[in-house]
Amino acid sequence: MERWSDEDLPRITVPPSVRAIPPTGQVTARKGGAVTLECKASGNPVPSIYWTKRTGTGKSAAKIGEGPVLSLERVERQQAGVYQCTADNNVGEPVTVDMRLDVL
Repeated sequence: MERWSDEDLPRITVPPSVRAIPPTGQVTARKGGAVTLECKASGNPVPSIYWTKRTGTGKSAAKIGEGPVLSLERVERQQAGVYQCTADNNVGEPVTVDMRLDVL
């Protein structure tokens, strides 16, 4: 009987997909409070996830966090805006979902 190892099996790759939690991508926080932004990603290999915040020009800023959850403490009004969760696994192009944070 012939034995197979993991190296003998074909590797199936799947480009990343990402979705916002909640699906609306809309999150509200009170000034001075804490808020958590979350996204879920899938793909094979498992994608890495990172967060950026869109600038006023519509361009993404530098990376501000890694992983499926971005926690912001003592939220200020200037932190309101569009945050982007990006998933990348080097299969195809990275994919991004926008999340809007409103601060009251």
